[in-house]
Formats: sequence, C-alpha cells, structure tokens
Amino acid sequence: MLAALNSQESTLVFRTMLNALAFPGRRFDLPNNLVAQMPAATLPLLALVDVETTFCAPGATQWQADIAMITSSRVVAATDARFVLFADLPSASDVLHLGRGTAHRPELGCKVVLAVEHLPESRPVTDDERPTGAGHCATLRGPGVQTSVVVAIQPGVDEFLTARATAVADAPTGIDCWFVANDGGVMGLPRTTHATFDGAGN
Repeated sequence: MLAALNSQESTLVFRTMLNALAFPGRRFDLPNNLVAQMPAATLPLLALVDVETTFCAPGATQWQADIAMITSSRVVAATDARFVLFADLPSASDVLHLGRGTAHRPELGCKVVLAVEHLPESRPVTDDERPTGAGHCATLRGPGVQTSVVVAIQPGVDEFLTARATAVADAPTGIDCWFVANDGGVMGLPRTTHATFDGAGN
C-alpha cells in the first residue's frame, strides 16, 4: 500500500527529479527512508501529480489505483496523460503515442517514469573515445551533459531510445523521461538530450 508524502518529502523527491533532468546521464537518489517504505518508481508520481493533473500507470493496476486515491489525480489513457508510469519498458508504439505538447504549449508534453531493476551504467567520455566491450550503449549530448555513455542493461532499452528520438525530434515539443531503479537511483532524459544508440558497442 502506498502512502501520501508530506510537504518535505515531496520537495525532496521533486528536487531529485529536477536535478536528474538538469544533468542527463548522472545518477541521483531518492530519499532512502521513502524507498524503504514504497516502490521507488511510485515516488515521483506521489510527489508530482495532484487534482489538476492526469496520469496513467499501464500494467500497474494497484499502483494506479493507490496513486489516484492518494493524490486525487485523474486516471486517463496513456495517450492523454500528463504523467505516465511504466512498470516495464514500453513498446515503441507506446512511446510514440504519448502526448508531446505543442509549439505554443510544450510544457504539456508527457512526463514519463520508467521503472527498471537497475540504472544503466554511465561514464563521461571524450569526443574521440568510444566504449569497448560494453555491449549496447547510447551516447548522450545536449544541455547539462558534456558527453556520456549510457550502457543499456535491459533488453528493450534500444527500442525505447529509438522511439524516444522520434518523440523529441520536433523541438520544443517532446517527452521528458526518468529511469527509476528499485534502489531509488534516478537518471533523467529530458527532451533536449540527444541520445545516439550504438548497437555495435565497439
């Protein structure tokens, strides 16, 4: 059973999510005491949604019901939701059908939380450096990141990144995403980050 966050807890979660978007590819951590009490992936929605927002949690019926009850946020289809929590990595079709906002209202683009077992590994690299023996990886570039390599540790991450690239291709519209690991680690991928998927990994 999930529980409501108090104002201090909500602020701490909000700051973690904001920092993760400001510095794509870096790990930030949700408060340990909250992660010990509730699934980490639910904390962003408990802190960020309210009666004036809409959300959806496909494949996580109980989480969705609890979040709606606690926050008074309205559950809608994922295609219409301002916030979406995916308990598993979404398909390309799921990503491509999320709301992206408009040129005049880009803030209406969907905010996406992806629950993962572990965060992708990441490290800074120079422009002429490529990872070796790392398997599938994505190079991140854009505001807040010099150059990072993020290793895709789960099947389907490459499919997600490819679909996300389409969803953020028409700036300033797009979607903002967070990976949230079971241990409370958070990694952000704002719409302004360009992620190039390197399938060969060499």
